[in-house]
Amino acid sequence: MHIHLLYRLERISDLAPLLTATDTIILMNESMASDPRLTTCALPCDIKILSDHSLGSEHSLSRTEWVELLHAHCHWLTWD
Repeated sequence: MHIHLLYRLERISDLAPLLTATDTIILMNESMASDPRLTTCALPCDIKILSDHSLGSEHSLSRTEWVELLHAHCHWLTWD
C-alpha cells in the first residue's frame, strides 16, 4: 500500500500506470476532484479529498483522519 498526497495534477498521467488497487491518492483540496485529468486517467485506487472537516463522505478525509492514516501505515523512527 502506498499513500500519495497530491497538491497538483500535472503529472497524474505519469503516476496512473504505477498505481495499484491497494494505493490511496489524497487530494489537497476539493477543486482537484473535479479536474478532468482525474477522469481521463483510469485510476485503480481509492481517491480521498483532504478537508478541514470530514464531509461525512467516503471520499472525504479530515486532517485528523489523515494523521491517523499516516500513523497506521508509516514506520516511525525513534531515537534513543
